[in-house]
Amino acid sequence: MVRVIEALRDYPEADTVYIGLMLLEPDHRGGGVGGAVHEAFKAWAEREGAARLMLSVVEENQAAQRF
Repeated sequence: MVRVIEALRDYPEADTVYIGLMLLEPDHRGGGVGGAVHEAFKAWAEREGAARLMLSVVEENQAAQRF
């Protein structure tokens, strides 16, 4: 397993996709894989009719905050 995304459609409101969890294998971080996964997921969400994409980030996770 290299990556996992857990997301909800129409949460917290219609036309929104909320990413509650996005995990990347540590060996695949920092090389652009996260950005590529995010862009691919964003494109999918747009095709599905989403107008907004939200990502949950734990405050203490500085790397995720920068992402």
